[in-house]
Amino acid sequence: MKNVLVCFEDSPIGPVSYLRLISHIHLAPPSYKFKVFQVSKNFDEINQELANCSILFMVRNTSLQALKIAKTAKKINIPIVFDIDDYLWKLPEYLGGDSSKAEILDSIISISTIITSPQPELLNFLKTKFPNINQKIVPNTANVNINVNYTHVVKAIIANSDFFRIPNFKKDFFRSIHDAAKSCNKKIILYYFSNDPPEFFTDTHYLSIIWLGIRSFSSWRELLTILNPQIAFVPLSEDGFSKYKSVVKFAEYGSVGCVGIFSDVAPYNSFIKSGFDGWLAENSYSAWYNQTKAVLRLSTDELETICQNSKTRAIQEFDRNKTTNIFYAVLGSLEAKDFETEKAYQSNVLLDRPFELSESYHHILDQNKKLKDDLDFYQNNLYNLFYLIKKLVRLALKKALLKLRTKS
Repeated sequence: MKNVLVCFEDSPIGPVSYLRLISHIHLAPPSYKFKVFQVSKNFDEINQELANCSILFMVRNTSLQALKIAKTAKKINIPIVFDIDDYLWKLPEYLGGDSSKAEILDSIISISTIITSPQPELLNFLKTKFPNINQKIVPNTANVNINVNYTHVVKAIIANSDFFRIPNFKKDFFRSIHDAAKSCNKKIILYYFSNDPPEFFTDTHYLSIIWLGIRSFSSWRELLTILNPQIAFVPLSEDGFSKYKSVVKFAEYGSVGCVGIFSDVAPYNSFIKSGFDGWLAENSYSAWYNQTKAVLRLSTDELETICQNSKTRAIQEFDRNKTTNIFYAVLGSLEAKDFETEKAYQSNVLLDRPFELSESYHHILDQNKKLKDDLDFYQNNLYNLFYLIKKLVRLALKKALLKLRTKS
């Protein structure tokens, strides 16, 4: 039985190279046993464990404590494996120009039994500094198993969030749906269409946000169909702005068979038949947590039934043909003048091509460019203005000093 003592420089939950190594440990044959420590936190324990150590495996180590551990292992004839990757070697600057760390690193390399790395070029570089070094390529693993244990994945969506109107609720909202997923041992994949970034804790085993940023309506509508979410989150502020909104989010989500959890505010609190074609939740952590948990606990058939109810109502009330008929019924109700065929309008430039959802990102890009140009213009003019004021002040001071000298 070989005891392998692994010494990470940083926390094991951080760098990918650490996770790849841990994935190897999970697949260890019966003849190998491992202990894993972080040098800065477990220095004394590591020194104690060296007495029963077969192999010392060091990863990304650059501290004086790590060098002391390596020297002790060398002194008692424990073979040392030192793993190095591109995050440690900030080429072309050697360790980002930190000479003290570079010296420690050189010292650890010089007493190591073997150096491992996934990058051949990195090992070639080391060979120029340490010609007699023993080195091996250990490729990075592609399909690392992260050992998740959730039972089911639910696809969800949120778009055009009103968090800028309810900033104090944003963290509570994301925390509530994360905790609800965790309590049900399920995973929420949340497609997040918004210009505000998600919260830092939204990348876990139970909630992963795919931040899709700001989108044109064309792109959003197309992706809504392609992504095919099951649940939509629609948090809204309780104010006049929300009160006079339409229920378009219900219509859009429902039309693709997606059912929503909506803030219990106008206009949705008088429209949604909660539990039948959607759900309502007050804007608090506990309300969104409880409602999300209740939805996640539904069976596949129960959720499908409510999704179908939402879709049926959305098509019945908001189908394009129906809303178009209403539009023309409004026009037809007017006492308006009729013209002969020869005087009828001809198609103009905006109608020369068939209707398509094709405005894409051009409008957004144009607006961003215009905003940047405007900012550059104002910044340049402000700079010129301050420069002019500075010159005028200097000139006034020179005149004042000249007058004082003349009087004296």
